[in-house]
Amino acid sequence: FPERVPMINVEGGCATATMALHGAWKDVLSDTAELSLAIGVEKTFVPDSVPDAALRQQEIFDGGIDQLDPAEWMAYYARAGDEAGKPFNPKDAGGTLFMDTYAMQAAWHMKTHGTTAAQIAAGASKNHAMGAKNPLAQYRFEVSPEQVLADRMISAPLTRAMCAPIGDGAAAALVCSGAFLHSLPKAVQARAVRIRASVL
Repeated sequence: FPERVPMINVEGGCATATMALHGAWKDVLSDTAELSLAIGVEKTFVPDSVPDAALRQQEIFDGGIDQLDPAEWMAYYARAGDEAGKPFNPKDAGGTLFMDTYAMQAAWHMKTHGTTAAQIAAGASKNHAMGAKNPLAQYRFEVSPEQVLADRMISAPLTRAMCAPIGDGAAAALVCSGAFLHSLPKAVQARAVRIRASVL
């Protein structure tokens, strides 16, 4: 294994693996690397049999914040919540930090761009349909947009079917240049998938 291989750690909540893949793609696209490995890992499930499971579950998510001063990020989210028209209080009524921040972003988008809950539900329904076709997906069932809207509210406007599930998992992808790919055996080349675009 070569020495001094660059490594970048990213944290993006439920989008961390997407950020890693995007970074690997940019490395190859910019000719910084011929081959880049993107890895996404998540360990968030706490069994109900564990004492104080709900509290430990919340601590895992709270630990995902990369800012050391809680007063600073709480003040930021309070201002952002006011701007979005959705007060920020993750400890209120069993809220969670990440779902509340995602709900604030959704509320801001709705206020700014006129996005509707039905449009968000259509996206969630599409994602469930893709998962239903994936034998490795955590959830393998379809949900109609109407079912998404009727599901239990997590943090308005987000229902449970609009939110990522709690779970443990990992995935990895090798991203390489065309020239590097053509140096590999034909069997490997046949399994390659082209990334046509990636946007964060």
